[in-house]
This record gives sequence, structure tokens and C-alpha cells, in this order.
Amino acid sequence: MPNKARSTAKSDNELPKADMVHRGVGRLVDFIIALLLARLLPPGVGAVVAVSYILLADGVLGGQSPGKRLAGLKVVSRRNRSDAEFRESIVRNLPFAVVTAFWYIPILGFILFPLGGLFVLTFEFYMAWSDRLGLRIGDILAETQVVDGSVPIESKVASSRASSGRRSRPRADAPPEPEGAG
Repeated sequence: MPNKARSTAKSDNELPKADMVHRGVGRLVDFIIALLLARLLPPGVGAVVAVSYILLADGVLGGQSPGKRLAGLKVVSRRNRSDAEFRESIVRNLPFAVVTAFWYIPILGFILFPLGGLFVLTFEFYMAWSDRLGLRIGDILAETQVVDGSVPIESKVASSRASSGRRSRPRADAPPEPEGAG
């Protein structure tokens, strides 16, 4: 059975793939913010805040981490096209948070952080670059997609009502529509 996330068939309601350079810039900005948080806050606290930032950043500001906002991108749910929330942000960023946490392991962190970071970054970049929608493993697991922030996104619920020609049922206390309306 083919994997839906990596299929080559194009659907009419797909969102376009975000620019990979913009994605890289957004990710870099977010990593710099996490590094600054880790270095500027007291030891231990900085580590927890940095890892938490990596995990939660895409779930704030309407699906835009500060890095994605600066790069003009946003994360949306592929299920209903709504802005990513904290659950999706945590799931999609878990690989990066684990690598960030490696840095704080005494002695082994100096080996695990660069090796794990190189592996995760290379694998995730390859996945996003080679996928027609730009999905990486975090996006597949969280059912999200990174899109250009200027792309108009209509929720699937609203678009299915509009395409079926259905109107919402009038309220019981609403006055009747005049004949010939609608």
C-alpha cells in the first residue's frame, strides 16, 4: 500500500511546498533563540527552557515560531488546515528537541550532539527537500505542513460546505427568507 504522505499524485486542495531556503532561515533563527536562552539563563533552567522552546515554538503566534514568522512561513494541520497547536508542535519538533537535549549530557553530549545533530538535520532536510509537499518525518508524524505564510488557507470544513452548495441551517428564531432570495 503506498504511503499517502510521500505519494506523487497531486490533489486539487494541496497546499504548495514552502521554499526550502526560507525554511532553513526560520529553523536557524529558532536554533539561535534556543541557544541564547540556554546561555543567558542559569544552568539547568536554560537547558529546560531551550528544549521547551524548540518543542513548543510552532504552536504559538498562529502556527509561527519567531523564526518562521521572520521567514514568512507557518505550520498548519494537514487534517483541517488550521494553525498548528502545541500538540502538533511538540510531535513535529521532537527530533530537534532530542538533539538539543544531547548537548546537556555530561561528557557524551560533546559526541552525541554533533553526530546526532548532523544525522537528524541531514535526514530531515532530505525528507523535506525530496517530498513534493516538503514534509519531513516530524510533519508526517504530526500531520502538519510548513507553508508560505501569505498563502490563503481555508479550513477543510468551510471549503467542503462551500463546494457542496450546502448552507448552514437557519436558526429557528430567524425570520424567514423572502421568496426569490438565495
